[in-house]
Order: sequence, then structure tokens, then C-alpha cells
Amino acid sequence: MRQPIGQVTPEECRAIYRLHERLSSLRELLLSLDPEADAALVGRVEADQDATRARFDAWWADMAAKYSWPAGSYEINFESGQIYQLGTQTL
Repeated sequence: MRQPIGQVTPEECRAIYRLHERLSSLRELLLSLDPEADAALVGRVEADQDATRARFDAWWADMAAKYSWPAGSYEINFESGQIYQLGTQTL
């Protein structure tokens, strides 16, 4: 079983959850659009997706620095706020 490397506050957890859900929604929206018929809308959605991705990545970088997590990629358990490092396994 993996061991958490950290914990975030409920407020921090809600912030990354909102960003995660927005990215998911934007991905789904892009899949439903016709790139030729909806070119202007696709452009706006892609710009929003890029901006949201930047905020998402910045959140992880900020939290890693704040809590001194080891370098790498992470995932969060949205229910508990526990953080796990990706690519590591405990046997």
C-alpha cells in the first residue's frame, strides 16, 4: 500500500479539485465541438484550457515548495487531502 507524502488543507484541496474538474470539463467540451464549424469557440476553449492547466501546474509547484515534497509528480485523494507521489511503489 502506498504511503502519503503529505497532506493539504481542506481549502487547498477544494482549490485543486475545482481546477481538476474545470480541466476535465474543458476536455469533454473540446471533444463535442466540430473544429471547423466551431473554430472560434474551439480557440477560446483551448485558451481557457491552457490558462487553467497553468494554474493547475502552479498549484502543484506551490504546494510542493510549501510542504517540501520530494521532486516528482503527485496525485491527491480529494476526500482526505492526502498527497501521493506518482511512480513510486512500496512493496
